[in-house]
Amino acid sequence: MTRIAYEPWGQRVEEERGGGAGARVEVRLAVARGQEVFAIVDELGHVHRYERDERGRLRAVALAGAGAPRRMAYDSTGSLVMTSLSGGLTRLWVRDARGRATDMRTWDEAFAAWESVETAYDAQDRPTDIHASSSSRPDGWDDRSFVYDARDGEAQRPELIGRLVEATTSDHVSGQRVRESFAYDLDGRQTARQITLDAGDTRRDYEERWSYGLDGTVASYRDPFGNTLSFTRTPSGAPSSIAWSAGGRAAAPLMTEITYDRRGRLASYRVPPTGLHRQIGHDTSSGLLTHLRACVGDGADPCARGPLQDVAYDRRADGRVIAARESAPRAGEPGLASPDVASYTYSARGELLEAVVAGVAYSHAYTPAGQVASFGEGAEVRRFGGQEGREVLPLPEGSQGQLDSFGRLIAFGRFRDAEYDPWGRLRRIEVDGGVLEYGYDVSGERLSRRLLRRAGDGEAPVSLVVYPTRTTRDDGVERQSLLRLGGRRVAVLVDEARVLSLIDDQRGVVQRAVDERGEAVLSADTTPFGALARAASGLASTELVLGFTGQLRDPDTGLVHMGARDYVPELASFSTPDPYALGEPELCARSLLECHPYAYGAHDPVNFADEDGYSSHGVHGASFGGAAAYSQSSHASQRHPNALTVRLAAGTTLYHGTDEGSASSIYWHQIDASRGNGDLGRGFYTSTSRSEAEMYASMKGNAPALPLFGEYEFDLATAATTSSTGRIVEVQTTAEMTGIHVPGSDWSRAGALDDAIANFDFIQGEWGEYKFHSSAISKLRVMGVHNP
Repeated sequence: MTRIAYEPWGQRVEEERGGGAGARVEVRLAVARGQEVFAIVDELGHVHRYERDERGRLRAVALAGAGAPRRMAYDSTGSLVMTSLSGGLTRLWVRDARGRATDMRTWDEAFAAWESVETAYDAQDRPTDIHASSSSRPDGWDDRSFVYDARDGEAQRPELIGRLVEATTSDHVSGQRVRESFAYDLDGRQTARQITLDAGDTRRDYEERWSYGLDGTVASYRDPFGNTLSFTRTPSGAPSSIAWSAGGRAAAPLMTEITYDRRGRLASYRVPPTGLHRQIGHDTSSGLLTHLRACVGDGADPCARGPLQDVAYDRRADGRVIAARESAPRAGEPGLASPDVASYTYSARGELLEAVVAGVAYSHAYTPAGQVASFGEGAEVRRFGGQEGREVLPLPEGSQGQLDSFGRLIAFGRFRDAEYDPWGRLRRIEVDGGVLEYGYDVSGERLSRRLLRRAGDGEAPVSLVVYPTRTTRDDGVERQSLLRLGGRRVAVLVDEARVLSLIDDQRGVVQRAVDERGEAVLSADTTPFGALARAASGLASTELVLGFTGQLRDPDTGLVHMGARDYVPELASFSTPDPYALGEPELCARSLLECHPYAYGAHDPVNFADEDGYSSHGVHGASFGGAAAYSQSSHASQRHPNALTVRLAAGTTLYHGTDEGSASSIYWHQIDASRGNGDLGRGFYTSTSRSEAEMYASMKGNAPALPLFGEYEFDLATAATTSSTGRIVEVQTTAEMTGIHVPGSDWSRAGALDDAIANFDFIQGEWGEYKFHSSAISKLRVMGVHNP
């Protein structure tokens, strides 16, 4: 039970936990005016202070025990121009007369080393050239250029007007050059993406294609390796079956009997090539995951030989998982009793403190400011040493780990001498086998991984791995394509010939893979924070399959690549500061446990994930209420893996949950910002969290959003401000949207909505919580949903 009392000085949040002799009440106090927070006394009694200027903007954040405060500065228009971490880096945004960020410059603590990202724009505020350089590489890391409307020497075509048609990246570290080109139909929908990687001695070409049905949903998709997926859909547009063809073979069923519950959540599916049958259970009232079951077999009872997975989840009142009860035997131990129930214990403010997984006990401790203080595995406890008064990455005592002057991890465990570009992306690193160089596409997604070996005074290439999309991998020997549905990893296609079914847990972390014989060819256990505790594989590579909650697990470094950053499971932290936190000061007031720039999943990897490296979100639509919601609100910036838009550091994704008919109307007739929304006033309401937008759609009487292929995607270049509540966002745009054009307009809200927001705090989903910069290139996904 949660009680919120509004006082003249702010609010008091009380949340009851448990019952009987073990009952307790957790209390959080917030000194605030509306949503302008000035101080928080968290559930552990730690005091965190927020200093604001005369316009209510944050200019200093002093977390308990953090020493010197984090500081921010703004220009006369209210745009953020400077963020300085205590004892760490300082980032400055230089803007032109139109408010566009023309230079993002970063200095280390001593102002001795610098990094710069310079951007040029066209008359429509679209970036045309981006140059990244630093004091260590003054000639540049890479250059990116963008072509819109028409390619050079070609006549303009209606479907290309206002669209990105070509982009080029010149990588000065590896010497490779990447060219991407895009095609659209007359309705403005993407129909093709071609990518060419020229690495000097090697050239790779890839193409992916889309086709659409009359209702605008994707009818088929061909991946870069020639795997073609054809979709059959329910009347509401959700996939009901998927057929697969490749290499000239006729299409055959890949996934069948895909069903959904009354709320529209994925409930079951079959993978005929492997005989896998999967069942996913959710609570009918909360929508939270309650049960996962996987069996291999044919006929009416595929579980006749016993399940490969049969796990039920117990949750505490706020929705956090406290136990996972697995009744199926462990992989490789048929007939043996299953291990003890996995259990999880949390602190009063939501951090994971203790866990027992596969019979191993784990313990975790944190500082008042949210830094890792110690990790324990079994009887061994590793203590972490931070630097007094500095917002830097804590390292285990005696680990020989090293940070550079910008606070980024450059040596730890199996790697050393890591180099990062001004975006904070890993570009070059030394391992025992040689040197690894990483390349990226024009949108910042990792595209390549190259191993070099010392040869005299130079370096000779040994191998090249290319990732044409987020879910594909080509090492020149084996090609893998990962299939996801409803947020779950469901299968991997190998060399356009084999199918492996994947069995994942509540976080989406793969535990087993099943081949066409119905036998497990891969099994893995991970620690709560994602380190591999046990793994056995029959695959040539497990980078994609065992990527924890992110994209890739590097076999040479042990790092997990998660979009904007790399994650270090042994440290339960990212290797570089959070670019989202640097550009969004209010994050520290909204979510204390995400304020620390290196924290993963708000220190709760059981219930939160951060696949993009920007901000955490509840796994599989989980949303947490009460006192926890105040500090753990989701601010996901999930990205469509094939989006055309370049996502700059200031960009993010907005979501709008509505019914299917309204989604189609928005797609064809543009956004109507004049429509009312009950007591919340007029306007077009969005969220930075997909799960929250889904929740809001459900609360309006609709079931949750369709899976990936049921979304509509719009590309925006926006400038916005937030109201005094900090939750309503007013957006002005002159940008092009995918499929439609939105002329300059003011999507505004009726004034004085603070009272309405206070009365509807349980609906977190339809209010944008992100302050954009005018240079941001962002996306809005309007999701059609099932009718109940």
